[in-house]
Amino acid sequence: MFGRKSRRSVYAVVAACSVLAALIGATNATAETTTTYLRPNADIRLGGWSVVGSSSAWDALNDNVTPSETPSSRNYVLSGSWTLRVGLSTTPIAGAEIASARAWFYSPNWNYLTVEVREGSGAVLASRQIASPGWHSVSVPLNGSQGQLDDAYLALRGATGYGSGRASVYAALLRLRLESPDPVEPPPPAPTPTGAKVYWGSWIDGEVYGSGLGDAPWSAATWDRFEVNAGKPVSMLHFGQPAPWNQAFQPSLNEAVVKRGAIPLVDMDSDGVTSSSIASGAYDSHLIAWARAVRAYGKPFFFRWEWEMNGTWFPWGAEAARNPAVYVSAWRRFHDIAVAQGATNLTWVWCPNTVYPGSTPLASLYPGDAYVDWTCIDGYNFGQNPYKPYGWTSFRDLFGPTYNALLSLAPSKPVMIGETASSEFGGSKPGWIATALESTLPNEFPRIKAIAWFNWNIFEGGGRLDWPIESSSGSREAFARAISSPYYAGNAFGSLPLLTPIKPLP
Repeated sequence: MFGRKSRRSVYAVVAACSVLAALIGATNATAETTTTYLRPNADIRLGGWSVVGSSSAWDALNDNVTPSETPSSRNYVLSGSWTLRVGLSTTPIAGAEIASARAWFYSPNWNYLTVEVREGSGAVLASRQIASPGWHSVSVPLNGSQGQLDDAYLALRGATGYGSGRASVYAALLRLRLESPDPVEPPPPAPTPTGAKVYWGSWIDGEVYGSGLGDAPWSAATWDRFEVNAGKPVSMLHFGQPAPWNQAFQPSLNEAVVKRGAIPLVDMDSDGVTSSSIASGAYDSHLIAWARAVRAYGKPFFFRWEWEMNGTWFPWGAEAARNPAVYVSAWRRFHDIAVAQGATNLTWVWCPNTVYPGSTPLASLYPGDAYVDWTCIDGYNFGQNPYKPYGWTSFRDLFGPTYNALLSLAPSKPVMIGETASSEFGGSKPGWIATALESTLPNEFPRIKAIAWFNWNIFEGGGRLDWPIESSSGSREAFARAISSPYYAGNAFGSLPLLTPIKPLP
């Protein structure tokens, strides 16, 4: 589908303390069933149709009405010689089941019109011919997968030939009814099994579950839902916090994580401030106050400062590409201030993106062993997602080159995967998960000692990146099966030594 939600600046969003899921259109919910109306939101092909009273076909068709109401006649589409195709908004299915899906179309006249729902390949899922005024509907047999729902679109075809009149359509929509699974208690805290080697966790977005929940740790319900689906409690939780000049240290968030036996993995960026200004000392007073509060809190946590600095999509990365030394200077200044204030409970995680042609060389950005506790990698298998069809990439090929570079650059440091996920498009996501977590990581990447899954729906530029483990039942089951291994630690880390960096598991 063609969602309009752009990728958030996650650090500004989490600072708001809650992210509400926005279901497009009108929604009526009970404890068991949610009804959502998915409406046109993009033109795929006009097909010779005329648009009256609007600048696009989708805008003419997306009246905010239900099938019990009459849509506006101010804007509409008028049939042409070919097929009109319009994309639809989408909504996360997560762990819910599609109870029913029905497409509705409103035409005010008697002319013949064929209405269809198609999937991304062009295959027709449902079709009906109409030739009378009013609302008309057709049941749509969806298979329950997020990918099929995301790709579905509406097609309208007028009759041709002698005596055929032009049909007009005022509104169209897909009504979706989702049934939530029965509430399940989250797994109880469990001791780390003998032989555990890797901390594991996730960045858990409440919007994945489509129920108005905030992100974890702000929303315990979101956290519970993820752990139920994963089948095991996380040993670390990933979330973001604003820079010290925009917000004081928030110990309550870390404490919410620690109380559940997990380790906080806190992201922070410079929030609009340049690395050169940090390196110059212009923000020392803020850094000092923040470090003192961290020291007073005392409990250890992972601290991932200005990640993916070898790419240019973030401002600090663009600045580092022009002058890598200023990135290193800013990192060292922040680190030195923290140490001087006694904030030795910070575990400094230096996290580039997977290397790629044109990325800033890692060696020019590395602050040095004395300034880094863990190295890290972010990387995604985009597959053939229509939004970013970068190609299907195995876990080995995705992380291998950067992993080897880190072992050469910082051989004494444990390695973390700070963000990763896979698409459903272009291959088997369940197979990718199983191979990565059950075989490749344990057998070929022994220095990776922590991994965090990026459990977010990302809507950006008219596309959706399908990262959550709940993107299909097969992916969710594969993830739960892999993580159930004693190789991945449970939530037994609520009492780590104070003012001490986090060590890798043996």
